[in-house]
Amino acid sequence: GPQRGDGFPGNRVARVAYAVGDATLSVEFECRTDAPTVVSMTNHAYWNLNGRPSDVSNHELELRGARSVVEIDDQLVPTGTLLPNPYAPAFFLDRDLDHTFVGASRALLRGETASIALETTQPGIHVYTANFLPEPHTAVCLETQHLPDSPNQPHFPLGTLVTPDSPYAHRTTLAFGSPTVAS
Repeated sequence: GPQRGDGFPGNRVARVAYAVGDATLSVEFECRTDAPTVVSMTNHAYWNLNGRPSDVSNHELELRGARSVVEIDDQLVPTGTLLPNPYAPAFFLDRDLDHTFVGASRALLRGETASIALETTQPGIHVYTANFLPEPHTAVCLETQHLPDSPNQPHFPLGTLVTPDSPYAHRTTLAFGSPTVAS
């Protein structure tokens, strides 16, 4: 985008590359700029691994390395507080989720007919259970990203700052398998 486009300094050139393998999908995010600016890119793919339109509350999610969760207020705005991760390493999606899990670089999502093993270089995975879609809870997003509101939270990792010498570069890989696959 152009200088001051969307209010951000610097001319930015972003690129997202998708690579499809036999049972994998890799997404590479890159952004270069000519002036210091903030960037955080993600993918909002919705998944339902039941093999039919249905509620995803039976999906099991395991987040490896998720030490904490970004606290949100009743308007879903980050408060700046990192809370201990209240979920066991593996849990069912039987609740409204719209949370960023900090430190989770690997995840395993299992449904009735398939599984997704995810790996990322991003510092967090945002889990969203389609709470506000016309048919809520019929899908889940695993959005690999930096922590929301990072530029305004001095104690959050500021990997969103991109400079001409330090471009934004992250990768997320999804491997698809049977529901009993181990990652």
